[in-house]
Amino acid sequence: MRRLLLDLAAAVGLVCLLVTAVALVGGLRPMVVMSGSMAPGMDVGTVVLVRDQPAARARVGQVVALRRPDRSWVMHRVVRTTVAAGTPVATLWLRGDANAAGDLPVTAAVAAVPVLSLPQVGRVLTTLREGWALFWLGTGAGVVLAVGCGRRPGRLDRERAV
Repeated sequence: MRRLLLDLAAAVGLVCLLVTAVALVGGLRPMVVMSGSMAPGMDVGTVVLVRDQPAARARVGQVVALRRPDRSWVMHRVVRTTVAAGTPVATLWLRGDANAAGDLPVTAAVAAVPVLSLPQVGRVLTTLREGWALFWLGTGAGVVLAVGCGRRPGRLDRERAV
């Protein structure tokens, strides 16, 4: 049982390292969909891996993520664009697929475009940010460490018993 727990913990750690390495090399970063404005295509809890591109390359109908002037992020579909001549800067009008009205326009030099979406993965990530989940995660890690690093009877113990 102890060996199984250690192997499982090692496998989870290795997967995390590999995903991080691939994301860094590929210039990807994760975003979690926090509202239902893009449903049904991107439900709440979907993790979307995005890559930056010049905002001037955004096209009507494309989903992009932009940083608003208040520093919050919005990921919606482009409904209209205006590009400043000779620059990567564009003003984009966005609207969520499930929203009746569009957003205020956002002027930006960079827009993040989705590369891959992982439905429901974000629910796990957002749950892990809650206090009770952190407590149980820490408790589980402590149990794995205790089982993995606990004292095992070895050759010296057997020799003393003789």
